[in-house]
Amino acid sequence: MATVKLSILTNDTVTKRNFLAEHGLSLFIETKGFKILFDTGQSDVFSKNASNIGIKLAETNCIVLSHGHYDHCGGMEYFKYKMPNVYVHNNAFINHYTLNNNNTYKDIGIPWSQDFKNKIKHKIKHIQNKTSIADGIFVCGEIPSTEEFEGVPQGFYTEDNNQKSYDIFKDEAVLVVDTEKGLCVFLGCSHTGVVNCIKQVKRLFPDKNIYMVAGGMHLLKASEMRILMTIQYIINEGIEKIIPLHCTGLSAICEMKKHFKDKCEILYVGNQIEI
Repeated sequence: MATVKLSILTNDTVTKRNFLAEHGLSLFIETKGFKILFDTGQSDVFSKNASNIGIKLAETNCIVLSHGHYDHCGGMEYFKYKMPNVYVHNNAFINHYTLNNNNTYKDIGIPWSQDFKNKIKHKIKHIQNKTSIADGIFVCGEIPSTEEFEGVPQGFYTEDNNQKSYDIFKDEAVLVVDTEKGLCVFLGCSHTGVVNCIKQVKRLFPDKNIYMVAGGMHLLKASEMRILMTIQYIINEGIEKIIPLHCTGLSAICEMKKHFKDKCEILYVGNQIEI
């Protein structure tokens, strides 16, 4: 089992000259001789930053899309190379909305043109609760909202037959890489809750320990109590490394850094680490 090299291509914050940030997430993950583009942000920012780092996106072996929101899938149309297999849940392609301040619905779904959809449809590989994409590399979805303190996601909607209902994020998926130290778990947004995501991984890999959790943790508007309960759960599970990104929120990131100290890595666009 090999190490994992993580490069931050898109994130909400940047500190390096000539790099760009935007609200979104895109990670380039290299492990076991396999190169994965995990989400693509909302524009061509991921591609520009990859070029600045020296990453050759043409060598991408597969793309994993964590869920069907613009800030994770919008950059796909700027992937100008031979399209590899794209792993995503079928529900990512239904209509997704949130509410504006005046209670009108705002489309936050996948913004691809119909021509682009038709162009890549033969590359789409639909995932369910556990899909193997390479040796020791999995995409895991259909994460149930069972943890009471996290609750069902609020403020998000889907549409079916012109009827809108609460989005339970059946399409939310996480990437799992099995390493010598344990499982490395990559999160897109964790709309169903960080703890629910971790519990789903534990259900699917009952004999494995989780070494690292990295990505968006959707705690930007979470209460202090929920943030602290999330941190306590991570402590109880003995998870060794936390990398909060994107929608985690400044308050939650600060609390994580306070509790986990060196175990919590604060990364920005352009940063690279080996795990």
